Amino acid sequence: MDIVLTTIPLPGEAIKYLENHGFQARMVSDMEEETMARAVALLCWCMGDLDLLSMIGKLRGLRAIQTFSAGVDHLPFNAIPPHVAVLSNAGAYSRPVAEFAWSLVLALAKGLNGTTPNRSAYISSPYSKPYLIHGKTLMVFGTRGIGGEAARIGKEGFKMRVIGINRSGAPAPGIDEVHPSTDAPRLAGRADVVIVSLPLTKETRGIIGRDFLSNMKDESILVNVGRGEVIVEEDLYEELKRRPGIRFGTDVWWNYGSGESVMKTKTGLHSLPNVLGTPHIAGGATYSDEVSREVIMSAVTNVVKFLEGRDARNLVNRSEYV
Repeated sequence: MDIVLTTIPLPGEAIKYLENHGFQARMVSDMEEETMARAVALLCWCMGDLDLLSMIGKLRGLRAIQTFSAGVDHLPFNAIPPHVAVLSNAGAYSRPVAEFAWSLVLALAKGLNGTTPNRSAYISSPYSKPYLIHGKTLMVFGTRGIGGEAARIGKEGFKMRVIGINRSGAPAPGIDEVHPSTDAPRLAGRADVVIVSLPLTKETRGIIGRDFLSNMKDESILVNVGRGEVIVEEDLYEELKRRPGIRFGTDVWWNYGSGESVMKTKTGLHSLPNVLGTPHIAGGATYSDEVSREVIMSAVTNVVKFLEGRDARNLVNRSEYV
């Protein structure tokens, strides 16, 4: 029986699913020479303590790496043999992350980032003056997965008009109008709320900079639940300082060597009064059993589809990262 390696203990449901399809689950920590030779796939949180660089050469029969994470920008693509497919877990986090994005939007819209016991000051300060969301315009960067779910919440819950931004401008279900990313700066002034859910690739790095930010409305909200580096930190800092009515919420941070979960910035942006931040907790897979189960089963079923030659999701295009 071929082996599927995993970096985390799998629930019984996942183990049984693998067995029913002819695969045996084994922990990476239990690897022996025979285990490595029979391993056809690796399920992993491919970061932190996992030394993928030194391990990859020993997995001679490896056909696929399936991440539990949605993002794959941390993978050492240059060291992964070209015949090994890389599959992400994009889409598995759509509901929890979209909900979290909206929690940041609503907190910022009602000024909960800058509360004060003085009622007059609360409703007059540019940092805490309540904004109305209902019936306004939402822009989503990323029109599938998290972005698509965030758009659905905006339309159904707040009767918003939704502008979608993706690479090609191809239409997306439930979104009123979709434009290519090159058009985003000229459209920025139409949005009252902007939610960013982009992965980090060569194309998306720094996609939101001065051109986009300077065109945003004076009273608007920008929320990032994708990757920190898709926004140019210095440009954002200057705009938030210059226009206090723009409010920024983020669950992802710029990785300056200490990881994207650390609320650390070069500019001191995180301490501005119109900023609300959380330490990369939107996905919930590390603390919510309910989310964890869905995330794991999404990865397990997808890698089995690939190994069986069926239509698997989220096959990564390496050229976007190397």
